[in-house]
Amino acid sequence: MNRDPFAEAASLQADAAAEGFDWDDPQGLWDKLAEEIGELREAADREHRQEELGDLLFMIANIARHLDLDPQRALAAANDKFRRRYGHVAAHLDELPPRGDRQRLLAMEALWQAAKAIERLGVPVLDSARLQLRPLNHGDAAFILRLLNTPGFLNQIGDRGVRSLADACRYLDDGPLAGYRRDGHGLLAIVARDSGQPLGLCGLLQRATLPLPDLGYALLPEAMGQGFASEACAAVLDDAVRRLGLREVLAVVAAGNAASLRLLARLGFVADGDITLDSAQPPLLRLRKALPPAGAAPTAQ
Repeated sequence: MNRDPFAEAASLQADAAAEGFDWDDPQGLWDKLAEEIGELREAADREHRQEELGDLLFMIANIARHLDLDPQRALAAANDKFRRRYGHVAAHLDELPPRGDRQRLLAMEALWQAAKAIERLGVPVLDSARLQLRPLNHGDAAFILRLLNTPGFLNQIGDRGVRSLADACRYLDDGPLAGYRRDGHGLLAIVARDSGQPLGLCGLLQRATLPLPDLGYALLPEAMGQGFASEACAAVLDDAVRRLGLREVLAVVAAGNAASLRLLARLGFVADGDITLDSAQPPLLRLRKALPPAGAAPTAQ
């Protein structure tokens, strides 16, 4: 059975602290951390560096214990953050100068900072039992390219003209990312919590042709029929109440989309007439849902 070295370190430190062998001044923690970093920097060979790295990690576990933090959870969150931000960079690798060119690193840093700027827009990550709904970035371009060209998306939602990764990045810039900046909400990536794999999109859209935000979603074919749409929509509606303070939302759906109509009915949406969003397409059904006051979050039925 594999041991958790951070948990073992915390246990050893707690036993020593119970006998009085511990810092009583928080400044001592930071001084010791600086000392361990310095010793790692000065280590002359690999074996010594390995030892000093262990001492540094042991000190980090000690700080986590004093601050009542979970170092494994913190590192997992840092991994996820790096994955999101570097995904934004990786989506543009083919456009960058060749390796070895100083301009390549500068361009990658600019893309990294752009990914951080997206996160600073304040659109939160939403969690549910099986899913995580997170803001999109250019690292999702390949997923967007696939989703927007599935038969279900083309037939039930429409052709967005996305035929390449560059098209997908433009779609993200002009759609979800613009919505985050302008409205504080927009379509989010639905990802499986256990694997991190993208399953679809879900979120609130603010259209110029509608008086209220409307709920939209789309799933990859392999994600359908497993209750993911209902779970994702419930999380978005919960955020609409708790964070955005909305009292009503809309949904628009094609009259022949029986599956979506059943789902929206379970979520409490009722018919509210029809609307034409595209003069070249048939009118869509419009549905409306009254949201409960903050503190009584909406859930799927």
